[in-house]
Amino acid sequence: MVDYGYDDFMEEYLQKRESKEVNAKPMEIRQPEMRQPEMRTTPMSNRQESLLRKIQEYEFYAIDLNLYLDTHPTDKRALRMFKETVEKSKQLESEYVENYGPLKASDATNKDYWTWIESPWPWER
Repeated sequence: MVDYGYDDFMEEYLQKRESKEVNAKPMEIRQPEMRQPEMRTTPMSNRQESLLRKIQEYEFYAIDLNLYLDTHPTDKRALRMFKETVEKSKQLESEYVENYGPLKASDATNKDYWTWIESPWPWER
């Protein structure tokens, strides 16, 4: 058996295709069947949902300010607002993690065991 590299394979394929030895139809690619994961449907408390929403809002605002600062790097007011927004977002995330569990894998800081997978995912709560 000869070990072909990609270039050798393509050259042989193109030669066969020109001589009509290869079917000219494109190969049919079947997508794998996608299964929906089983979701735990434990409803979030109003406080938890409100806190998660605030975190999302502050994160969105920080990204928006970040984009603005990319084009206006000397705007001191925008820089101050960005720093305040990031700080507030960190405070809210810390509160969420303390009360409801990790939002990101990096929040799972227990050194004795991996806590990231123990509680329901944020969208399952």
